[in-house]
Amino acid sequence: MSKIGDNLRSVEDRIDKAARRSGRQRADITLVTVTKTRSVEEIREAIACGATDIGENYVQEAEQKYAQLGDAARWHMIGHLQRNKARHAVEVFSVVHSVDSAELARELGRRAEKIGKRVDVLDQGWIELQDMMGDDLAIVNAARVSFLGESKGGERDKKLLFYLLQHRHTSPFEQVEFRFRVRAPLVVWWQWVRHRVWHVNAQSGRYTPFKENDFYMPAAWRLQAADNKQASEGELSGAEAEALTSALRDHYEQSFALYQRALDAGVARELARMFLPGFAVYYTWVVKVDAHNLMQFLRLRMAPEAQYEIRQYAQALFTHFFKPALPWTAEAFEKFVLGPAGVVLDGD
Repeated sequence: MSKIGDNLRSVEDRIDKAARRSGRQRADITLVTVTKTRSVEEIREAIACGATDIGENYVQEAEQKYAQLGDAARWHMIGHLQRNKARHAVEVFSVVHSVDSAELARELGRRAEKIGKRVDVLDQGWIELQDMMGDDLAIVNAARVSFLGESKGGERDKKLLFYLLQHRHTSPFEQVEFRFRVRAPLVVWWQWVRHRVWHVNAQSGRYTPFKENDFYMPAAWRLQAADNKQASEGELSGAEAEALTSALRDHYEQSFALYQRALDAGVARELARMFLPGFAVYYTWVVKVDAHNLMQFLRLRMAPEAQYEIRQYAQALFTHFFKPALPWTAEAFEKFVLGPAGVVLDGD
């Protein structure tokens, strides 16, 4: 056995003896192998020798090691943790031993609750929060830097934030950013990317083959609105609605069969996908946006006249992600933007 393996076995023996002397169960005790300054190769060897829990002192060093080792072990933060590192810490560590304030505990809890949260939309779609930077206080402090000030605390900060949005001083809201992973049908994406403020990376049909069920099936057949060429109202019912649903399902099956036939014949994916029903195909994208431009998007896509499908995504973004992350901003947004005399967010 290697020196690392010998050392681990020696420590394990000492833990066993101490557990017996104190009447404790060995299974109740966790050995955290501290790997500060140690190489990835050494940590990998320790894991191979039985180490299950790894302890690191610095977030940045742990991030570099985690990028290569992933979840091969459980990661512990044992060094001092600053509040501004909480976002990065929750992405790596399962346990933080050095929480030294209620404020840091709340921040870790808030970050851990958000990262990886997924909300279902439509029949097969979803939105997942991958990352976020900033909060209501970051917006306030960005505004106060104009005169070299900082947070005044509580209601004074909230009052300033409300003033900013009411009077269209919107650049401080750009200090908060969200990154989402989204699965949506193409009919949604065509409208989504018309807002050119999103940073986008998308699934490619040239590299990834589609699956048989990667198509959006509407829950109802909406009728064309009588007084709005872009809107719908009411629903088709009865035998004709059922017949259209059956026909659409058949259309999807036939289209996919032709797509698969082309692939089986050796046709390139970039051409075989021509058989797929374009507007209905589900794609997965990674998108990033700041809070100011997200509010612009929500103002337009949550509106009653927006198409139902993208309205469902916009409502999910607001309810499940924007509002919990930025409660003051969301309250001001509902009051001053979505309210009866809402302002247009094209400020400074």
